[in-house]
Amino acid sequence: MNLYAIFITLLLIASALFFGYDRYRNRKREPQLTFDELRRLLRRSLRELSCSPSWRWEDRVLTCNYDYQGGHFHIRINSEDVSAELAFLFVFEAPATEVDIVRQLANLCNVNSQYVRIIYSMNDDKHSVDVHILAPLTLSRDNAKAVLQAAMDEAFQWRNAFGQRYESMLEKNQDDGIKDYESERSNFSREITLLHEQEIAHQPDMPNSRDNADDRVSLRGVLTTLLGIESFLPKSLYVTAGDTTRRISTDDISDYPVANAIIGKKDDGSMGFMADNAVMRLSFYDKRRPDKERRLVISLNSEGQDSQTLYYRLTATLIPLSSQPVSPMGSQANTPLCRSALMGFDIVDPQKKLSEFLYVWKDAVDKLQRGEIDKLSDEELILAKATIQPVAQVSFLGIRRFNQGRYLEAIGLLQQAYDYKNEDMHKLRQPKDDDWKTYSNICFYLAFCYMELGLYKQAYYYLDLLLPQRRYAYTTEYVNCMVNAHDLRALNMIDHLLETLTPEPSDDDEKDDDEDEKEEDASLGSFLSFLKRRKSYVLIEFRRYDEAEKLLKELLDDPSSSDFAINELAFLQKLKTK
Repeated sequence: MNLYAIFITLLLIASALFFGYDRYRNRKREPQLTFDELRRLLRRSLRELSCSPSWRWEDRVLTCNYDYQGGHFHIRINSEDVSAELAFLFVFEAPATEVDIVRQLANLCNVNSQYVRIIYSMNDDKHSVDVHILAPLTLSRDNAKAVLQAAMDEAFQWRNAFGQRYESMLEKNQDDGIKDYESERSNFSREITLLHEQEIAHQPDMPNSRDNADDRVSLRGVLTTLLGIESFLPKSLYVTAGDTTRRISTDDISDYPVANAIIGKKDDGSMGFMADNAVMRLSFYDKRRPDKERRLVISLNSEGQDSQTLYYRLTATLIPLSSQPVSPMGSQANTPLCRSALMGFDIVDPQKKLSEFLYVWKDAVDKLQRGEIDKLSDEELILAKATIQPVAQVSFLGIRRFNQGRYLEAIGLLQQAYDYKNEDMHKLRQPKDDDWKTYSNICFYLAFCYMELGLYKQAYYYLDLLLPQRRYAYTTEYVNCMVNAHDLRALNMIDHLLETLTPEPSDDDEKDDDEDEKEEDASLGSFLSFLKRRKSYVLIEFRRYDEAEKLLKELLDDPSSSDFAINELAFLQKLKTK
């Protein structure tokens, strides 16, 4: 048998084994729960959580009411689509005149929650706003109790957080005389913007500055930015939308626009979603390890649209390699890697988008020329300092996409803005304060984007540039980055900050009436509380339970940290009993 015949035989055997394993894996997949199974799982889980539910039928929906740790909960099981939803009703009440604050807080909580979502309803009889917490329950035979308990625990946390945040926002708005909350929110400073992530809104595009006016992200861009794979050799790409699967030519794989998998031109000539979801299956060779074929699965799901933008969520999963001597258990090669990002496809007229940009840019430049720097937002300041129009456009679009939560797309634009500004700063013999502010803001935007995507090493690069400025917001993100990345230096860094910033006890009983110093003291106290919370988290990660418990008990006396301390002490107690 010649060499060519041997190669063909081995290839056929490998293909048979691969597809055979695929069929076996699909056959082993757990079937969907039936209605009776779901009901039994909930009954058993509630019994194990020491709850005594009362059950009743309402049309085709089975409902139960029960109490758990002082809270009254309600579960609905739909017999038609076999789904369950948890409800924690009437957790907060506010006057109808404060509906703007309630709406903002609901949006903020829903962006950051894991299981639950917060909704509100108007009570016309009492002229009030009622706040409710809902949580869809995705249960399996193995995780029913854990998911149910986690959802209820998170509901308690968000109830407490909602009430505390409402009071602080109400007090601040009354002090500042703010009535148009939505308008004022868009003009908040950089730090407030990060704390109050805005809802996804209109995103204008950069006309004719990339491959096409639609500014589509290529598959190469996803691998490079989202997964850190900068050099790869594509082998095959299959795109499945609905019942249709098509293979993409090998020469077109690298530059294939990922939006094409789910978005296309309709019969009337407009652009729209061709399916609710799509899947891309890529086989490739990473040039860093060309001996092993890698597989990447990209899922795209429709996230709705407005009159100007189609939104979709992209989730990329890099399939790990099997454990081998060259890639032992726990190595990067056989560790699953999954990244997700919200994307947008703009369908508005490019000239309209350009006109909007020119208007904002010209207004910012005019304010700067009149010396009205204090009236410029961070976004406008960056635009006003950009002396070349394309640079200003990159900054403008990057920040807008950041505010929409489209972090992956924002990175590409903000990186260009950073490169331009970094080069510009080298040319200036003595950069001005607003030059440094613009540079710092771009770094912070980039760091925040990378943090949201879980790319902590990249975020660390930009946060390290900001650390010498000794600003609470920058240092807070720096500490969060180190802790979230499980950096061994995190604990030493936190201890150093606590030792440096904790004020010495003073015998001076005189009261200082200086408002600026009072505000600084409050900011410092809040930052020190944050550092102690992060330190307790790291101590638990390092299994230094006694030290963590001592610190958490101290935090019980801190109003801003008491809820956190109670939850962490309970979690710590569970760890100790294992």
